[in-house]
Amino acid sequence: MYLQILIIDPDLESAKRLKYFLQNDAVRVYYTVDVLDGIRHLAHYHHQLVIMDVPGDGMDGFQSLRLIQELALAPILVISADHEPEHIVRILSIADNFTVKPLDLKICEVKIQALIRRSQNRETAWDAPPVLSADNKLLIDPLRRKVQLMNVEIHLSKIPFDLLYFLASNPGRVFTREQLCERFWDGDCDINHNTLCCQINHVRRALRAVQGAPDIYTSCGV
Repeated sequence: MYLQILIIDPDLESAKRLKYFLQNDAVRVYYTVDVLDGIRHLAHYHHQLVIMDVPGDGMDGFQSLRLIQELALAPILVISADHEPEHIVRILSIADNFTVKPLDLKICEVKIQALIRRSQNRETAWDAPPVLSADNKLLIDPLRRKVQLMNVEIHLSKIPFDLLYFLASNPGRVFTREQLCERFWDGDCDINHNTLCCQINHVRRALRAVQGAPDIYTSCGV
């Protein structure tokens, strides 16, 4: 069994350099300079990681990143030459991690290994039970990756879904930020406090979008 990694980077030389650094007998890497080609590849193959360049100028990069996030169950590592704090925070509200270009390949490799390890650690067990709230209004099905609130289906990407399922599976229990960072990011809270806040807010917005949703489902606080 091998890992499959998808690279989407308009810089062909950068994409090729990263591919040949990562690829070996246990890792297969497909690279493309075109987002649409990357989307088509996601539709046909299962990947353990997506690496994507998101430029700092314009909206197209973030729109493409959101689309990739919706399609891919795998974690997303964003690479970008723009390392302004606002750009990084915005990226981390969508993706799983960030590293700056030009790439330090060793640092990139370490981040990739960490993302894959974390993703495997939080994979839902095949026999994990659905969660149904006491008032029967919220249903979370981990096997089908579906959330329904008041019979309205809510679409969540991987980390927001896993967070919601974990919290809903422990009703009445309060978790600190450090505990959640430990579970979902191996305790790497220096950068992931902001990531955690962004992911929790993503869950809140999704639940609040359901008309008439009770307050208990729109607070989702930690």
